[in-house]
Amino acid sequence: MSRDFYIPNDAELNRREWQRRDIFQVLAGQYRCDLEAYYLLKKCSDAKNMEQWNRWRAENLEKEIYLQGADLGEGYYLKANFSQIHFEGAFFWRAHCEEANFSRAHCEGAYFLQGNCEGTSFAWAHCERAYFGWTHCKSTNFGKSHCEGANFHSAHCENANFVDAHCENAKFVLTFCEGANFLQAHCEGAFFRDAHCAGAIFECADFDGKSQFTFCSIDENTDFRLVNLGALRIEPGKRALLERNTRRLNWETWYKETTDEWPHAAFICKRNFRGSWEAQDWRKIVHNALSYLYLLLLLPMAVASWFKVGIVWAFWYISDYGYSTVRILKTFIFFFFFFFILFTIYPSLLFFCGGASLLPHILHHPYTLNTTTYRTLVTK
Repeated sequence: MSRDFYIPNDAELNRREWQRRDIFQVLAGQYRCDLEAYYLLKKCSDAKNMEQWNRWRAENLEKEIYLQGADLGEGYYLKANFSQIHFEGAFFWRAHCEEANFSRAHCEGAYFLQGNCEGTSFAWAHCERAYFGWTHCKSTNFGKSHCEGANFHSAHCENANFVDAHCENAKFVLTFCEGANFLQAHCEGAFFRDAHCAGAIFECADFDGKSQFTFCSIDENTDFRLVNLGALRIEPGKRALLERNTRRLNWETWYKETTDEWPHAAFICKRNFRGSWEAQDWRKIVHNALSYLYLLLLLPMAVASWFKVGIVWAFWYISDYGYSTVRILKTFIFFFFFFFILFTIYPSLLFFCGGASLLPHILHHPYTLNTTTYRTLVTK
């Protein structure tokens, strides 16, 4: 009973721990389980304290532990160390795995249905075909993990980390991905449908013609920079919104880089000068005084940079970064009535060329003033 990798016989299969699923794989010898580790884990779970398990795991780091097909449902594994353990086909139904460490673990085909994995680390883990349906994965780390074919149906993955993860053919149906980070993730063939992706980051993620991103909710903070949107199957309106987000984020980065140089230099000079004065180091004081002089010389350049940023920002704001024609029309109508009212109240602004006023002609024909009429009136 205590030897490693023991395959339970028919009598032992009647025990509660082996009744729920994959009985046929266990009988056929496809799954292996270290019963010593299994019973220790169940004991710690019943006590809701993983300290004994973590000590035992630390003493057996070099040991290959197999808990394949094990029934670990409804257990308490908070902050447990499961790194490099084989959980192929294991059953974690409604298990509490908050802040547990599954890094480099083998969880192929494991079931985390309705479990709680908030703050858990699956970094470099193998989660191929794993089922995370209705699982709480808020702030969970899937960085560099293998989630090919995994199912995240209705899972809560808010602020989850999928950086450089392999999500090929993974399913994210009705998944809550607000604020999730899919930076450089491999999403070829991934299926996003009715997912909540407000504020999610997909920068540099890989999509192909089989990838689907339909009926998903996005907002102005959803980031698809450096993504081939042409290959992604998505509604045209949402593709246009994502292209608008890309332009806005790129230009906001440029705004920041253009205007940050002078305030940063001012902060450095102020900090260094104050420290030098308190230390009464006159050489540093002279050095920083010269730095302040250089900073004053940079001030005109900073003003010019801010002015340039203001002009560019106003241009893109009018068109909402090329996304809204309505805003352009509203801006045109606003300035039309603004100047019309301005020149009506202050007619002296329309005096040109020796006192000839355009106001009577505008009031008489307010809607027929064109370029030819304007030139004729000015040359009188």
